[in-house]
Amino acid sequence: MIKDRIKQKILLPRNMFYGWWIAIVSASVDSLKHGTFNKGFTSYIIPLRNELGISVAAISFAEMLGRMEGGLQGPLMGWATDRFGPRVILMFGGITSGTGFILLSFTQNYLYFICVFVGLLSLGFRAGYNNATMPAINQWFRRHRGLAMGLAGMGTAIGGTFIAPLMGFLVLSAGWRSAAFVSGVIIIAVVIPMSFLIRRDPESMGLRPDGDPIPDGEIDIAEVVFRDGEDHSRDLHGAAILHGDEP
Repeated sequence: MIKDRIKQKILLPRNMFYGWWIAIVSASVDSLKHGTFNKGFTSYIIPLRNELGISVAAISFAEMLGRMEGGLQGPLMGWATDRFGPRVILMFGGITSGTGFILLSFTQNYLYFICVFVGLLSLGFRAGYNNATMPAINQWFRRHRGLAMGLAGMGTAIGGTFIAPLMGFLVLSAGWRSAAFVSGVIIIAVVIPMSFLIRRDPESMGLRPDGDPIPDGEIDIAEVVFRDGEDHSRDLHGAAILHGDEP
């Protein structure tokens, strides 16, 4: 039986609603996705063609397979996001896509390229980024949902405008293998820590969508202390708000 109900306090700069951090994380990882893969991968086409002796059509075939994979995996990744939460899915995407770029730097033949591009790069980028962040934003906002999604969508422009040219410069100056390896390391180093900032919904932190105040008839719980004196704190996804008159 619950003895004490302790109100959770979220300490943020200038009392900023935590949902905006979710939108910022979404924009950040999306900028990496578009800058290194969606837009930035075009910098690899000519070096791959020259070194591996494959045609642009062969590279386009790999892209076609990746897009088909992305369409087929949509329902599965939607189920996985509901089942495991956006944090796990974003982490999966970061590890898979980052590892894909690292392994891409060791490409020696077309078959290896197909396996890495479709099995890791395309899988990671198309399964683990927007599939994780957009559902989270949808849960964290109601009235300001459009603004939050617009903020998250800025990552597309940032990646294409700033990161993609940097990738092109890196490919020209250091070579495509070094550029791929560095891209993979950066993705893992950035996306994995950021994934820990993602929360499934505001209720899991004792908050309400849009930062609305909690009604007087409801109590948010950060930890539960039982009569035996032991602290049984836990992450209460979807159960952080209980009605005050409930036992």
